[in-house]
Amino acid sequence: LNKLLMDSYLLELKRCTKQIEKSILNIKKNDENSIIILMSDHGFRLLPGFSRKISNEESYMNFEAVYFPNKNYNSINEKIGPINLLRIVTNYSLGSKLELIKEHQVETQLW
Repeated sequence: LNKLLMDSYLLELKRCTKQIEKSILNIKKNDENSIIILMSDHGFRLLPGFSRKISNEESYMNFEAVYFPNKNYNSINEKIGPINLLRIVTNYSLGSKLELIKEHQVETQLW
């Protein structure tokens, strides 16, 4: 049953990835100055009722991705969390000067 659940999850992930790629291309086509942010609230988890815990190999980390039109990602590293990512995007887009704060770290994809 766990293999079936994982296979089903991966198929859905592939379907969603295609939809996200289409959406990103459409956004960039309609407004080349758009900032694009993708964030998940958590990685893969077993459905409620499963008594077994899942290993690190079976689970996936939280996901973040950002696209800046000028492609300058000097202020972002691969371990930045969602709070600081949103602060950086706010600074980038509004010219504000929000300082970064200490937070939990997650993987960030730089385009």
